[in-house]
Amino acid sequence: MIFSVRSSKKLFLSFDGKEYSSSETVGDFCDFDSKNSINIERVASLCAHIFDKNETLKKNIRSFVEAKINPVHFEQYDLLNAETFDDITKAKLSEYNEFYEKMKNNIIFNRAVNYYKKIGRAQYELLEEISRNKIYLHDGSFIRLKYNDTRTGRLSCEGKTNLYTMKSDDREAVVAKDNFRLVKFDFIACQVRLFLFLIKNDLYESIDPYEEISKMLGCDRTTSKNCCIARIFGAKKRSLIEKINEEQYEKLMKLFPQKTKIYEEHDGFAFNLFERPVKIKNKDIDVVNNNILQSIERDILLIAMRNVLKHIELNKIRANILFPFHDAFVMMIQEDELSSIEKIKEIFENSFEKCTMFSKVKTGKTLKEIA
Repeated sequence: MIFSVRSSKKLFLSFDGKEYSSSETVGDFCDFDSKNSINIERVASLCAHIFDKNETLKKNIRSFVEAKINPVHFEQYDLLNAETFDDITKAKLSEYNEFYEKMKNNIIFNRAVNYYKKIGRAQYELLEEISRNKIYLHDGSFIRLKYNDTRTGRLSCEGKTNLYTMKSDDREAVVAKDNFRLVKFDFIACQVRLFLFLIKNDLYESIDPYEEISKMLGCDRTTSKNCCIARIFGAKKRSLIEKINEEQYEKLMKLFPQKTKIYEEHDGFAFNLFERPVKIKNKDIDVVNNNILQSIERDILLIAMRNVLKHIELNKIRANILFPFHDAFVMMIQEDELSSIEKIKEIFENSFEKCTMFSKVKTGKTLKEIA
């Protein structure tokens, strides 16, 4: 996707370098007009596709008249004819060009572009592909997910059915087709493992860091998990003491020292392991750590999903990746292909070369069974 002209919250005009199209959403690429911060998708997609090959763009660009795009479909242009609509869009391209010329020597800008070129572009292509998959509901209908990125890169979804906020009982509505199963591949202790990895604590190599830490603290795994997550996200001593005693608290603090910075910072942005810039809106180190961990988790998950998709396509496995789900993803696979799951799990776990990301797998007929 090179650019989109937003006409309302639901309608967009998009240009991919060859032709124009209209759609209800362009996913990650819709937030071109954000003034809040440097938008990675805006910056990087423009650089990578337009201004590196500006002459090619000029040769390939087609007018809305030629592409038979009717401007009345876009409410803010409903009084314009197609020729005028052409002029407005070309003016928009000129505006982006001015933005590029202004920003091309900016460090943040260039790091964002490098992030996009190395892994970001492939991730967005993956999201575009899986967003075309049908997610079936128990009444025979289906939904398609449309993704919009958050500031840290963690995924949200829009539409009548929001899988990320759906109550547990409602998840029964999401079902596998006949002769298929839903499978969830879920990273174990993802953000805590990444935190341990970044502070060079060997516990990150454990299959289940929560279990190992529970032994060290002398508590059950659930308490260990709750305290670890609370601690790395900045929980105060008062709230932790409600879950564990003073001695256990001291042991926890040795594992996760207070105000431990896990990111590089430059000019109001923090950078994750993959060079993704994350705008710092709160200077509290624990809050920024939280943002960075979410962004790393998101990048690793999508890299892993892309590797799994390649494996599925190469081996002609009858399966579809349906959607990411926090630090996991859900796929639908034909029942006679279930023997493929072990290899897919291995690929999923080993997609981040610096650190093995152990996982657990659940299968079932409904989302409630595997969530």
